[in-house]
Parts: sequence; C-alpha cells; structure tokens
Amino acid sequence: MPQYDDPSVKNKEFTLEALQKAWDEYLLVFKQDERKTESIILDRPIELVDALTVKIKLDNFVQLDQLESFKPDLMRFLRHRLKNSGLKLEAIIEPQDDSKVMYTSNDKFKYLAEKYPILEEMKKKFGLDSDF
Repeated sequence: MPQYDDPSVKNKEFTLEALQKAWDEYLLVFKQDERKTESIILDRPIELVDALTVKIKLDNFVQLDQLESFKPDLMRFLRHRLKNSGLKLEAIIEPQDDSKVMYTSNDKFKYLAEKYPILEEMKKKFGLDSDF
C-alpha cells in the first residue's frame, strides 16, 4: 500500500457519503488483491457516530484481530482522503444470533412453510418430500 502521510492534512468536515466513498475505495484494493478475509471485514455497514468517529460491527475477536492488522493503513488512507487527521475507528463485537441457522433441507422447509403456509399444502397435494 502507498503511504498517505500528508503534512497538509487539515481537519475538514466530511459527510457519511464521503466517508463511505473513501471506505469503498479502500475495500476495492483488497478485493482486487483477492484478500478475502480483509474484504469480508470491510464489506460491512459503517456508521458515523459523531463528527470524527466511525463505528463498525464485527462478529468476533478474530475479525477484530484481522482489522487491527491493517487498521493503521486504513486510517491513514481515510484521513488523507477525507482531509481530517482526527478521524477515529471504533470496532464493536456483536455476535450474530446462531439460533436461526438452518443446516438441513427440512429446517429450511419448516422455516419457509412458516413464512408461506401454502407450501405445506403443496407438499401434501403433490406428495413432495422436503428431504433432498
């Protein structure tokens, strides 16, 4: 990655749209380099908590460690692009709810049948088996 240190960087105000555009530019570099782990982490919604703090939600500490490995370069890039040296990145861990993970075709059918009751009728009418 090129160096982004620029002594002329001032603390210019920026919008969420400008931040998202700069974030996506940085993400594109990882996608082009086929660095999937990093791109998965960066390909998440971000929030602007206040004028200088960006928040990203991660699923676990492994992702946090991965983020920490390239965070300095990411921050240099964003600060340079947005012309704001006070920009901060806050990562929080919010595990996904694993209770709704569907592993078998039966689980998937039951979920869809709850959502669309007509599926149960069709299964009976046509003698279909949801176990593939």
